[in-house]
Amino acid sequence: MRKRVLILFLSFILAISCTISSAANELVDLEATIPDQTALENEYVLGAKALYDQALALYEEKTHCSSFYGNCGTFISYQLYVLGITDDLRGHNGNQWYDAYTPGETFGKFTALKYEGTQGIHTLFDSHESLSYVVISYPHQTGYTDENPGAGHAVFIYHTEDGLVYFTESYAMYGQEEGTVHLWELDRLLDTYQSWYGDPIGAVWFSDGTEQPSVSDQPPLHFSDDSAEQTKTILTPAIAPETKAIDFLSSYENSDQVTAMLTADGRKIHENIYLGTGMVLCLQEKDGTEKQLLLAVKGDMDGNGLANTADARQALRMAVGLDGEGINDLDIAAGDLSGDGMLTSTDARLLLRSAVHLI
Repeated sequence: MRKRVLILFLSFILAISCTISSAANELVDLEATIPDQTALENEYVLGAKALYDQALALYEEKTHCSSFYGNCGTFISYQLYVLGITDDLRGHNGNQWYDAYTPGETFGKFTALKYEGTQGIHTLFDSHESLSYVVISYPHQTGYTDENPGAGHAVFIYHTEDGLVYFTESYAMYGQEEGTVHLWELDRLLDTYQSWYGDPIGAVWFSDGTEQPSVSDQPPLHFSDDSAEQTKTILTPAIAPETKAIDFLSSYENSDQVTAMLTADGRKIHENIYLGTGMVLCLQEKDGTEKQLLLAVKGDMDGNGLANTADARQALRMAVGLDGEGINDLDIAAGDLSGDGMLTSTDARLLLRSAVHLI
């Protein structure tokens, strides 16, 4: 009897062990199918998000509204304004964007190129492995009827690469907040939007001669005709990552002397944008001269205000001499996490451990 009970008990334990082992294997397989979200935080995701943030900051400044509330025309026009493509913030109805431009029309370094209908849009995307700044115009709005087609809809595509599309929307899509950067397969985007808004009218590609996202060439702001009166030094200590300009200014002891905050290439930034390494704080001195301070953000090597694995890779390349630009004082101010006054592989390792939350 005891022997039979023991055999049954051992059989039960063996069955449980097999079940646990099988469940563990299934869990491993399941985890392998879940995308690594950190891998999606690449330059295009960060760039699209930064563009949205700057557009919204400008919109808040102009209207005191904290959201675009689904107004796709205004949403797109403010992004194009930040890029330097347009100076008209009124926008268009969604179904007016395609007809609003003539082929070859120029906006600074950008040229409007038009592709009509579904076939034209496929021709555009099939002809380029990657491209940026495309507006697709649709005739209807969600829930349209033949009697009431509405004002249509337009979607602004920040970038496409390898069949993937990086874009933001003027409303909360699938429960994600307005301005979330979506990463879809191109065919999914075209099929989904066609089912929602009807056959596309066409697409306008604002081309600057390259296929990569680029910043606008807005003229730098000049604060003095006498460059000898300006000094540019590095503000120390370094600023914490993900610090917004408005938060920095509210705690900065000389905020009443601040005349402007600029990007590294001289464009004025808005208050809710993350400060990045290389940005410039412009101050009015008591004697009337103006001083420019370079901002260093701890761990931010590429100037986007974040400290992530991309910065760790860049720091390592610089430390081992693979970066052709060399190392300057600003790089050291941002990347010297060990505090030895140099940028070394030790700093890159510390930055990487910090980026993946090991320290």
